[in-house]
Amino acid sequence: MLNREEIIQNAMETVIESTDLDPGEVNRNITKVMRTMEQANEQFKDMDEHVNQLLDASGELNSTGTQMAQASVEMARASEALAESVQDLNETQEELSSNMEDLQDTLDRLENYMPEE
Repeated sequence: MLNREEIIQNAMETVIESTDLDPGEVNRNITKVMRTMEQANEQFKDMDEHVNQLLDASGELNSTGTQMAQASVEMARASEALAESVQDLNETQEELSSNMEDLQDTLDRLENYMPEE
């Protein structure tokens, strides 16, 4: 049984014998094709590497975008909480002001009942 290389060799010999091709020319052309295929293979490897870099960068961008979106949501919640705290502080300030007025009224009344010296 013939192996693959023997089959190819026999086919090449048959083609060369039935045509006016120079065996050296055929070999040179095959060598050129093989070199070109190797070069193309290397270029495909380079392309694969670049595609992988793009995929990695895209993943990082997606992750960064997600983190930015989460941070934006957290900032919005914190801003809302801050606004509520400011409102609470304003209400407390108003209550304090009212309590201070009540205290002043009480002190004024107390002063009115105190004997003069």
